[in-house]
Amino acid sequence: MRPHRLLLALLLIDGTLAAQPAAASRDPRPPATPYRVEEDWTFLRAPDPAWSTDYLDPLKYIPFGPTDWNASLTLGGEFRHRYEYYRNDLWGALPRNDPDGYHLFRAMLHADLRVGDHWRTYVEFKSGLVNDKQAATKPPEEDRLDLHQAFVEWRGNSSALADTPVLVRLGRQELNYGSARIITFRDGPNVRQSFDAALTRLSPGAWKIDAFYARPAETDPGTFDDATNDGQLIYGLYGVTPLPALKGAHLDLYVLGYDRDTARFISGIGNEERYSAGARFWGRHAALDYNFEALGQWGTFRSDDIRAWTVASDTGYTVAALPTAPRLYLKANIISGDRRAGDGELNTFNALYPRGAYFGDIGLIGPANLINLHPGISGKLSRQWTYNLDTVFYWREQT
Repeated sequence: MRPHRLLLALLLIDGTLAAQPAAASRDPRPPATPYRVEEDWTFLRAPDPAWSTDYLDPLKYIPFGPTDWNASLTLGGEFRHRYEYYRNDLWGALPRNDPDGYHLFRAMLHADLRVGDHWRTYVEFKSGLVNDKQAATKPPEEDRLDLHQAFVEWRGNSSALADTPVLVRLGRQELNYGSARIITFRDGPNVRQSFDAALTRLSPGAWKIDAFYARPAETDPGTFDDATNDGQLIYGLYGVTPLPALKGAHLDLYVLGYDRDTARFISGIGNEERYSAGARFWGRHAALDYNFEALGQWGTFRSDDIRAWTVASDTGYTVAALPTAPRLYLKANIISGDRRAGDGELNTFNALYPRGAYFGDIGLIGPANLINLHPGISGKLSRQWTYNLDTVFYWREQT
């Protein structure tokens, strides 16, 4: 493969069925995002007439139980259809047995029960189906019906920590951090990722700090068969804070531990014990937005030492005066690969649980052993419709 080959140009027009706010910035209505578990609709208990309204509001706040419970139920869901067509899939390694492409369907339904100011129960089901695909389906594509999330949450203030806000969440849940480069719910592929986890969140001052211990849920194609993956473990600390001295800037700091019983690399198969430490500097100033991240990894794979790293950036400029308010952006990544086989050291980066389609909605290459440049332009056609046009260049970091 020539190093400067242009791999893809993608025009993506994305429409969302989610309700959109129509009022001023003081409207407490949460924005429509894929990470629905953080939505809070209890403001509808006593709405201000000046706030926007929506035809779905009766589903977002349903009084529940006796009045003294101060309880409410929120219902929500998602339906996504995606058509994919590849020519020379996997660089021609697969036969051309999907000449007309194929369809991916995702449906999700959740219920969020809040009791008083402290307790919450959240349950979500998922279904991922594949139609007209003649080639073998991949694990993130098909899961007929399963439990995606089911957790209990308590939040309050800790008198032992100077009334610091505390959140404790136990059960099957999504984890989502930073730019979704290393831990997220895998929204790109057809079936999202969840974890059987214990999570504690402290919010001292301007910081938000999560401590978690989790095992991923398997993605199996049947019905209610996604068991806990006991062969993998992820745990760590992740903190984020604004930087008042730099308007619009934020800092993320994190350290993670990861263990996998049966890891596969070119050098063999064996136990992988890997640690990651990283920092992310991100924010927005006027029309300029920026996102820089650096991450180092160490540990052991079988008898080899792990020494891996990545540096990533995403910088954009929005021209608000033009129609569709286009954002011109450039993403760049350098991700380490193994230098020499048999030298007692593994240099291949492991992205752990990334967003799936790591370099765009067409996930042709995974995040290991490469240099990547990714220019593009995106914008808004309306409140419900966006567009994105991008081109991706890849080189090997090690040959």
